[in-house]
Amino acid sequence: LNPTKFMRSTPIVIQSRIFMTCSPPRQGKTTWTVIDVSKQAVVFIVNDIVELTIPSELENGLYRIQLDVYPEGNPANSVAKEAAIWITSSPLVVLIQGGQRRSVPTAQELVIDGSESKDPDDQYAYQHWNLKWTCMAYPQKSGCFPPSLSNTTIATQDLKLAFSQENLTQADFYQFTLEIESSGRRSKAQQNITIIAFDAPKIIAK
Repeated sequence: LNPTKFMRSTPIVIQSRIFMTCSPPRQGKTTWTVIDVSKQAVVFIVNDIVELTIPSELENGLYRIQLDVYPEGNPANSVAKEAAIWITSSPLVVLIQGGQRRSVPTAQELVIDGSESKDPDDQYAYQHWNLKWTCMAYPQKSGCFPPSLSNTTIATQDLKLAFSQENLTQADFYQFTLEIESSGRRSKAQQNITIIAFDAPKIIAK
């Protein structure tokens, strides 16, 4: 069987169409069996449903789905059909608020927020993420993290960075990258920040 691939975050529903040709007519009965191919073990069995929903808790891997249909009261005359599914991990979703480009006035604290990043397969997986924040100043291609502003990476497990950008110049733009690794998956997002002049409000006395 050629398996159909699904990501774990995708709802999996397997439908069947059953036509009974018994004489005299009888109601059809069903038994769904889900088998973990690598372990050669039955994961679960469900009876008397036409549509099978695969639980999201299943581990990644190859599964064989078997549907047995038989006339009510006569399981010996069952007919079996099979299908196969392959469940894989979903990609990590890495997001930095504000989009790919934004401008920040010189007087503001610089905040780069990646807290909307997520693992579609597990809402609590962030506790086990490995984070890497990098920053490169252009055009000179130097670092931009304080205190020395010579560092291109910063050691933190925080999804949100906040620091003074008083030493960053208006002539450059700064490319911040958030990279997240978890369970062999790796994804990243970037944001280019330009520092602009802060126009202080003017008070005119009359």
